[in-house]
Amino acid sequence: MHAIMEMKNKLQKILDATVDEKKVFGTSFAIKKDDFYWHGASGNLSRDQAYFIASTSKLFTTAIVMHLRSKALLNLDDAISRYIDESILHNLHQYKGHSYSHQISIKHLLSHCSGLPDYFQGKVADAGSLEEALKNGHDQSWSFEDAIERSKGMKPHFIPGAKNKAHYSDTNFQLLGKIIEQITQQSFAQNCRELIIHPLALSHTYLYQTADDQTPQTLYYENKN
Repeated sequence: MHAIMEMKNKLQKILDATVDEKKVFGTSFAIKKDDFYWHGASGNLSRDQAYFIASTSKLFTTAIVMHLRSKALLNLDDAISRYIDESILHNLHQYKGHSYSHQISIKHLLSHCSGLPDYFQGKVADAGSLEEALKNGHDQSWSFEDAIERSKGMKPHFIPGAKNKAHYSDTNFQLLGKIIEQITQQSFAQNCRELIIHPLALSHTYLYQTADDQTPQTLYYENKN
């Protein structure tokens, strides 16, 4: 028992040392090996403090897509035009004077091989990125339609499925979320609750849906929140 307590104290000290009040303001960490379990937190996070999972939510999206595939409700090689309205596809992927919107498949979106630009980090002509705006304190929210329109204002990086090409893009997963909603006729949030959150008894996990929600701990960029 003494050795276990020493190990837990040592782990907590390591965790405390990572919080520098400059770039790291809080951290939460869990370890489980055989019968040993430890969960610690430091800085502005407690063990039960909610925080944004950010791009980890892409794993939720991927799991739901694979669930739909297991139910034969979609195939990974399906063109997204089978599920996405033409108004969304129009001018979605214009590359060197040619339209490739109808050649994008679900697999391309999942693997970031669609060539679509990232609406969040990418820059619209003569304007900065949404990421830069948030870092500079210009807080804002946007809808699926806003994200797609912003993406259409940027140049794609390559033809969908181009050999040895990949580009990480949040636009891909915005489209996958819309495909999930189209197939299930339920919101993405409801799919997450019914297929992942409730079955796994994730009692403190939920989909962030409103800018007025103050539950999750504030995100920091360097020393700004």
